[in-house]
Amino acid sequence: MKIFDFIDYRLFLKISIQSLPKKGYGQLSKLARFMGVNSAYLSQVLQESKSLSQEQGIVVANYFKLGTRETDYFLLLINFDRAGTKVLKDHYHNKIKLMQAQNEELINRVKVDTKLSEETKAIFYTDWAYSAIRQCTAISQLSSIDKIAEYLSIPPKRVTQILEFLIESGLCVSENGVIKIGHRRTHLEENSPFKKNHIQNWRSRAIDQLYDSWENKLHYSSPMTISHKDAKEIRKIILNMIDNINTVADNSRSEELTCFNVDWFRLNKTPTLI
Repeated sequence: MKIFDFIDYRLFLKISIQSLPKKGYGQLSKLARFMGVNSAYLSQVLQESKSLSQEQGIVVANYFKLGTRETDYFLLLINFDRAGTKVLKDHYHNKIKLMQAQNEELINRVKVDTKLSEETKAIFYTDWAYSAIRQCTAISQLSSIDKIAEYLSIPPKRVTQILEFLIESGLCVSENGVIKIGHRRTHLEENSPFKKNHIQNWRSRAIDQLYDSWENKLHYSSPMTISHKDAKEIRKIILNMIDNINTVADNSRSEELTCFNVDWFRLNKTPTLI
């Protein structure tokens, strides 16, 4: 559940409370104490007879540990709810839609720890081996050029050349003779000229591994006809799934090099006729 999926802050609060242990039993009183108000007042807020102020909203955001952008959005929902004229309400509604659209852009959902120069991107994204070898340096068992070469079935000379580039560009570091991964993640903007190469490289690897016997592998394609509304809903589900996968990956030990590919697209290139 993401706050950007809501336009009603009360509904977000109700669902957030219900999602807590014991279906949120006792949480309303706990939140009220945290805010410095009585439970009756908070109940009136949820029943729409009273509204939160911006000052109260920032406290609620802290209680639910919302990030900076999430907090800004939550406070915007409060302003939208409190707006007394249609003009003002429309103004806040437009800002809500803008923040929702910005949140759906992957560049705002994926943490980027380093910004590569265009020259570095031009090399790094030409071959899947660059990102693969870089990720291998995070696996302690792959502590030598020969081991990486064997793991990826790439000639040792090629591995050496790529590691030299990765170290020079800061994507890997050499510490006491041991090469380790540098910055944790990079990401290409939606309109990057290198995105096509990057995606094609890893799609090709997926095809190459199609008949591999690894028990955890998964390949799936499903052409389907659906409504315009459901197409948007499925895209939202995929974006939330990406968030969840990144959370798991961020807290996972580096033991296996894997690749996650996902596509969601329409087949007609012209505006829909239906």
